[in-house]
Amino acid sequence: MQSAAKVLSKTAELSVGYGSKIDFGHRDRLWISADWGLLHLWKDLELEHSISNTTAPIGEVSFSQTGDRILASPHIFNLANYQWEALPAIKAPLSDQLETSPPGSFTIRNSAWDAAGNQLVVYSTYRSPRQERRRDAGWSGPTKRLLLLEGKTRKLLKVLWQGDRIDDFEALIVSPDFVVAAGRSILLWHRHSDLSPAELKNEASANPYALTRSLRFSPDQTCLGQIRSDGYITLWQTGEWQLLARWQAHQNDGRAIAFHPHLPVLASGGWDDSLKLWSYQGELIESHALDNHIEGLTFNPQGNQLVVAKGGPSSALLIYQVDADAASVS
Repeated sequence: MQSAAKVLSKTAELSVGYGSKIDFGHRDRLWISADWGLLHLWKDLELEHSISNTTAPIGEVSFSQTGDRILASPHIFNLANYQWEALPAIKAPLSDQLETSPPGSFTIRNSAWDAAGNQLVVYSTYRSPRQERRRDAGWSGPTKRLLLLEGKTRKLLKVLWQGDRIDDFEALIVSPDFVVAAGRSILLWHRHSDLSPAELKNEASANPYALTRSLRFSPDQTCLGQIRSDGYITLWQTGEWQLLARWQAHQNDGRAIAFHPHLPVLASGGWDDSLKLWSYQGELIESHALDNHIEGLTFNPQGNQLVVAKGGPSSALLIYQVDADAASVS
């Protein structure tokens, strides 16, 4: 049921420093936005620094638990000296523990740090030598690998998965207990056991070809949220991994999902040019029409602000004030 009082009120639109991946620090009013090889550091509504790193595309971004580093996977930016940390090259571990040496090479497609910056999950795909037309020419081994690396040394700790699946792991997330990777299906690993990965099953009626666009854990880690290319949101309870709720949030490609830090409320955005607030049961609280699609969004730790990355020709970061009282009443 939609709220009578508005929960979200737009207060600013920032046309510089765009990035679809956003996170807030827990001190000094800092937050970050990032895309591809560019990281932007903000203080309130002022862009303080834009820093490039072209050695590998930036995957998931977050502040470290101590708040003194930015984990722009697979890189780390140190806020003490405003420098990228000198980490070993990541190319060699991508081919470790293969039965034979590939004639081509593996390249990073996606990556995510754990919250402490101690371990890095990397998804890589095989690229054949330039003279070969077929991507897997001359190579009979796996063409896609999901690896767990030690953060500082880049040493390979574990091959989480390898094979030749058609879809890619577009979404990666690492929690204190789990590593989760998703494309058409969702695979998860418990970080403190050696068990094989579990696969989360959607309802039988779900579109089997829809791709996962984003994964997020609730603040208390009891719920995993997924948004997909068919516009559906799915929530799982993390104890027994039971399906909690599933509903169509957007008319086409759903792109981003974010949990409110204190309330049982989540935000979503997609390519239908809409921003929406939901209860955990899939009840619509509020909907806002935009002039272009949404690529990313997140709440600040206090829960009184939502930043939305709007894409397209008019790309910008939209700042919304959040009325928690109105959200509670709804």
